[in-house]
Amino acid sequence: MIHALRIASLLLLLNLTACTGLSARSRDTDTSPASQISSIMDSDVDTMLRYHQRIKKMNPAELNKEYEQVNQAFVQKKSDFSRVQLSLLLSLPNASFNDDAMALNLLKEWLKEAKPPYSSLRAFGFFLTTLLEDMREKDKRADALQKKLDALKSMEKNLMQREKP
Repeated sequence: MIHALRIASLLLLLNLTACTGLSARSRDTDTSPASQISSIMDSDVDTMLRYHQRIKKMNPAELNKEYEQVNQAFVQKKSDFSRVQLSLLLSLPNASFNDDAMALNLLKEWLKEAKPPYSSLRAFGFFLTTLLEDMREKDKRADALQKKLDALKSMEKNLMQREKP
């Protein structure tokens, strides 16, 4: 439940970010080289957002096939794009191959590399890393709270059994 809420908040934030970028781009009539580079860089993030929306609608068989293809592409090419795609797939909450830790490790390994920081895909990677780390922390807190709740229920049950004659 908590994991689903986090994914939903991620999608909402990503969609709002994408919409903001699109409206700003449509008003921008600057045709300078810097503006054109910015548009090209934004397209990777837009593509990833569309990709995430597409994979969220896939059934389990389609998801498994997509995972196999993207994983194979990443193993062969080790491209930044396939790494982020694989991370998005691995972070899907109800997928049979869900592995947030692996997704996070893939991203952290990539972001540690000394590459120019002017890639929107890298910025998206930093954003996704932050979200996955936050989700991991919240999962730990939820687990700790569940353990405390279970302990309280057990104590209550024991007290009720002592009170019975």
